[in-house]
Amino acid sequence: MNWNEAIRNIYQNGEVFSKIEQLSQPTIAIMNGVAFSGGMELALACV
Repeated sequence: MNWNEAIRNIYQNGEVFSKIEQLSQPTIAIMNGVAFSGGMELALACV
């Protein structure tokens, strides 16, 4: 993966997390262990 692909993936992940935050129904993130980076960001997007 080159630099441009990495940047594109970061923005795409952000868009997915934003869509999760905007869902009308409650969402739940279940974690088994420690979450860093994208995993933590996903958990924070869930309400």
